[in-house]
Amino acid sequence: MGSMSQTPSEVLDYPIDYSRLLESGDTLTGSTTVAVSGSDTASATVDVSDDTARVWLQGGADGDAVKVTVTAVTAGGRTMQHCFIVNIRNC
Repeated sequence: MGSMSQTPSEVLDYPIDYSRLLESGDTLTGSTTVAVSGSDTASATVDVSDDTARVWLQGGADGDAVKVTVTAVTAGGRTMQHCFIVNIRNC
């Protein structure tokens, strides 16, 4: 996914498609989590469907480089991590 940018006042979503990584019949579970670092004011939540984790990120301060780490857990017992950076910039 690489590096993206958003402003401190935006609430944006970042979908991560795991369909190519899942075995046939395997799905993501509600145990999938998201963590942020690199900012005292940014926060994130994650919504999970069968094969997609959608991260919702908000907050942060101008100049923050927020590292988002998604830990996806599958019904089949797999655990996968995906990380990306969101740069927070004022308009």
